[in-house]
Amino acid sequence: STDFPERKRNIPIIAMTAHVLDGVAEKCLYAGMNDSISKPVNLNVLNQKIRMVLNMRIESTQPEAISKNESTQLINLENLKTLTRNNPVKLKKYVDMFLKNIPIDLKLLNEHNDSKNWTELKKIAHKIKGNLGYMGVTTIEGEIVYLEQLDEVNANEQEINSKVKVVEKEIMLILIELKGLNF
Repeated sequence: STDFPERKRNIPIIAMTAHVLDGVAEKCLYAGMNDSISKPVNLNVLNQKIRMVLNMRIESTQPEAISKNESTQLINLENLKTLTRNNPVKLKKYVDMFLKNIPIDLKLLNEHNDSKNWTELKKIAHKIKGNLGYMGVTTIEGEIVYLEQLDEVNANEQEINSKVKVVEKEIMLILIELKGLNF
Protein backbone atom coordinates (compact mmCIF):
# COMPACT_ATOMS: atom_id res chain seq x y z
CA SER A 1 0.00 0.00 0.00
CA THR A 2 1.22 3.51 -0.74
CA ASP A 3 -0.23 4.78 2.56
CA PHE A 4 2.85 3.57 4.43
CA PRO A 5 6.16 5.47 4.57
CA GLU A 6 8.68 4.15 2.05
CA ARG A 7 10.77 2.34 4.69
CA LYS A 8 7.74 0.29 5.81
CA ARG A 9 6.57 -0.88 2.38
CA ASN A 10 8.91 -3.84 2.04
CA ILE A 11 9.62 -5.11 5.53
CA PRO A 12 11.42 -8.46 5.29
CA ILE A 13 9.63 -11.35 7.03
CA ILE A 14 11.13 -14.67 8.02
CA ALA A 15 8.50 -17.24 9.00
CA MET A 16 9.15 -19.45 12.00
CA THR A 17 7.51 -22.85 11.87
CA ALA A 18 7.48 -25.99 13.98
CA HIS A 19 6.97 -28.05 10.83
CA VAL A 20 9.86 -29.29 8.74
CA LEU A 21 7.61 -31.19 6.35
CA ASP A 22 8.10 -30.86 2.63
CA GLY A 23 6.23 -27.96 1.15
CA VAL A 24 6.05 -25.76 4.27
CA ALA A 25 8.92 -23.50 3.13
CA GLU A 26 7.29 -23.13 -0.29
CA LYS A 27 3.95 -22.22 1.34
CA CYS A 28 5.70 -19.54 3.40
CA LEU A 29 7.30 -18.05 0.30
CA TYR A 30 3.98 -18.21 -1.58
CA ALA A 31 2.30 -16.36 1.31
CA GLY A 32 4.78 -13.51 0.89
CA MET A 33 7.47 -14.39 3.40
CA ASN A 34 11.09 -13.80 2.42
CA ASP A 35 12.34 -17.00 4.05
CA SER A 36 11.49 -19.51 6.75
CA ILE A 37 13.20 -21.27 9.64
CA SER A 38 12.07 -24.24 11.68
CA LYS A 39 12.09 -24.72 15.44
CA PRO A 40 14.18 -25.16 17.45
CA VAL A 41 15.86 -22.06 16.05
CA ASN A 42 19.60 -22.12 15.54
CA LEU A 43 20.74 -18.50 16.10
CA ASN A 44 23.60 -18.81 13.63
CA VAL A 45 21.23 -20.01 10.90
CA LEU A 46 18.76 -17.25 11.78
CA ASN A 47 21.55 -14.66 11.65
CA GLN A 48 22.56 -15.90 8.19
CA LYS A 49 18.96 -15.82 6.95
CA ILE A 50 18.49 -12.27 8.23
CA ARG A 51 21.68 -11.16 6.50
CA MET A 52 20.53 -12.76 3.25
CA VAL A 53 17.08 -11.21 3.49
CA LEU A 54 18.61 -7.81 4.16
CA ASN A 55 20.98 -8.28 1.20
CA MET A 56 23.97 -8.04 3.47
CA ARG A 57 27.23 -9.89 3.00
CA ILE A 58 27.36 -13.07 5.04
CA GLU A 59 30.55 -13.39 6.99
CA SER A 60 31.64 -16.53 8.75
CA THR A 61 29.95 -16.95 12.11
CA GLN A 62 31.76 -17.93 15.25
CA PRO A 63 29.33 -19.99 17.34
CA GLU A 64 32.03 -20.88 19.85
CA ALA A 65 32.66 -17.18 20.48
CA ILE A 66 29.05 -16.62 21.43
CA SER A 67 29.06 -19.43 23.96
CA LYS A 68 32.42 -18.31 25.37
CA ASN A 69 31.21 -14.71 25.68
CA GLU A 70 34.08 -13.43 23.54
CA SER A 71 34.23 -10.96 20.69
CA THR A 72 31.79 -11.97 17.97
CA GLN A 73 30.87 -10.70 14.55
CA LEU A 74 29.38 -7.27 15.24
CA ILE A 75 30.09 -6.62 18.90
CA ASN A 76 33.32 -6.49 20.86
CA LEU A 77 32.81 -6.52 24.60
CA GLU A 78 36.50 -6.25 25.54
CA ASN A 79 36.25 -2.62 26.69
CA LEU A 80 33.04 -3.36 28.58
CA LYS A 81 34.73 -6.34 30.24
CA THR A 82 37.54 -4.04 31.35
CA LEU A 83 35.05 -1.45 32.60
CA THR A 84 33.16 -4.08 34.61
CA ARG A 85 36.36 -5.88 35.68
CA ASN A 86 34.96 -8.91 33.85
CA ASN A 87 32.18 -9.22 36.43
CA PRO A 88 29.47 -11.29 34.66
CA VAL A 89 26.66 -9.72 36.73
CA LYS A 90 27.71 -6.17 35.80
CA LEU A 91 28.40 -7.18 32.20
CA LYS A 92 24.92 -8.70 31.91
CA LYS A 93 23.43 -5.53 33.44
CA TYR A 94 24.98 -3.36 30.69
CA VAL A 95 23.87 -5.76 27.96
CA ASP A 96 20.34 -5.95 29.40
CA MET A 97 20.12 -2.15 29.55
CA PHE A 98 21.21 -1.98 25.91
CA LEU A 99 18.65 -4.62 24.91
CA LYS A 100 15.93 -2.68 26.73
CA ASN A 101 16.83 0.84 25.58
CA ILE A 102 18.15 0.56 22.02
CA PRO A 103 14.82 -0.54 20.45
CA ILE A 104 13.19 2.55 21.99
CA ASP A 105 16.01 4.76 20.69
CA LEU A 106 15.76 3.18 17.25
CA LYS A 107 12.01 3.85 17.18
CA LEU A 108 12.65 7.50 18.08
CA LEU A 109 15.34 7.76 15.39
CA ASN A 110 12.82 6.57 12.80
CA GLU A 111 10.08 8.87 14.10
CA HIS A 112 12.37 11.91 13.97
CA ASN A 113 13.47 10.90 10.49
CA ASP A 114 9.85 10.52 9.31
CA SER A 115 8.89 13.93 10.77
CA LYS A 116 12.15 15.51 9.52
CA ASN A 117 12.91 16.73 13.05
CA TRP A 118 16.66 16.92 12.48
CA THR A 119 17.43 18.51 15.87
CA GLU A 120 15.92 15.58 17.77
CA LEU A 121 17.35 13.07 15.27
CA LYS A 122 20.84 14.38 16.02
CA LYS A 123 20.26 14.03 19.78
CA ILE A 124 19.04 10.44 19.56
CA ALA A 125 21.87 9.54 17.16
CA HIS A 126 24.31 10.84 19.79
CA LYS A 127 22.67 8.65 22.44
CA ILE A 128 22.74 5.58 20.16
CA LYS A 129 26.41 6.25 19.39
CA GLY A 130 27.27 6.10 23.09
CA ASN A 131 25.33 2.88 23.61
CA LEU A 132 26.93 1.24 20.57
CA GLY A 133 30.31 2.28 21.95
CA TYR A 134 29.71 0.25 25.12
CA MET A 135 29.03 -2.81 22.95
CA GLY A 136 32.17 -2.20 20.90
CA VAL A 137 30.22 -1.75 17.66
CA THR A 138 32.22 0.02 14.95
CA THR A 139 30.48 -1.24 11.79
CA ILE A 140 28.04 1.68 11.62
CA GLU A 141 30.20 4.34 13.22
CA GLY A 142 30.29 6.42 10.02
CA GLU A 143 26.50 6.42 9.65
CA ILE A 144 25.94 7.35 13.31
CA VAL A 145 28.49 10.18 13.20
CA TYR A 146 26.87 11.49 10.01
CA LEU A 147 23.45 11.57 11.70
CA GLU A 148 24.85 13.02 14.91
CA GLN A 149 26.63 15.87 13.08
CA LEU A 150 23.92 16.47 10.51
CA ASP A 151 23.80 19.89 8.87
CA GLU A 152 20.17 20.78 9.59
CA VAL A 153 20.08 23.69 7.13
CA ASN A 154 21.32 21.70 4.14
CA ALA A 155 19.88 18.30 5.15
CA ASN A 156 19.90 15.73 2.37
CA GLU A 157 16.77 13.68 3.09
CA GLN A 158 17.74 10.83 0.78
CA GLU A 159 21.15 10.50 2.42
CA ILE A 160 19.62 10.67 5.90
CA ASN A 161 17.05 7.98 5.01
CA SER A 162 19.83 5.78 3.68
CA LYS A 163 21.92 6.18 6.84
CA VAL A 164 18.92 5.50 9.11
CA LYS A 165 18.12 2.29 7.17
CA VAL A 166 21.69 1.03 7.52
CA VAL A 167 21.67 1.80 11.25
CA GLU A 168 18.32 0.06 11.69
CA LYS A 169 19.40 -3.10 9.86
CA GLU A 170 22.68 -3.36 11.74
CA ILE A 171 21.08 -2.77 15.14
CA MET A 172 18.60 -5.58 14.48
CA LEU A 173 21.52 -7.93 13.87
CA ILE A 174 23.36 -6.62 16.94
CA LEU A 175 20.28 -7.32 19.09
CA ILE A 176 20.17 -10.92 17.87
CA GLU A 177 23.86 -11.34 18.57
CA LEU A 178 23.58 -9.92 22.09
CA LYS A 179 20.55 -12.07 22.90
CA GLY A 180 22.62 -15.11 21.99
CA LEU A 181 25.29 -14.42 24.61
CA ASN A 182 25.60 -16.59 27.70
CA PHE A 183 26.71 -15.06 30.96
